[in-house]
Amino acid sequence: MEPHEVWANPTTLLTLDGRVLEVFGFADAQRFHLAFRPVLQRSAKLVTIKPEHGPKLSFFYDRENAERLDAFARLLEAAHPAR
Repeated sequence: MEPHEVWANPTTLLTLDGRVLEVFGFADAQRFHLAFRPVLQRSAKLVTIKPEHGPKLSFFYDRENAERLDAFARLLEAAHPAR
């Protein structure tokens, strides 16, 4: 898979390389291996990443990035490994 990235806000970048979802912009990068099937959900103000196992992560996003985040969420789900 070709690497993909999307900005949630001016300080939060999400990247996907086909194996790992990474979130940059915090004290350290947050990593979610696709084997744990992380899902990106968007509410009115927050993005939440929920893996099947392990802690979730939530952060604010800018409204102008909503469509790009939704497209990234679909790409992320399509990249989940088969069961």
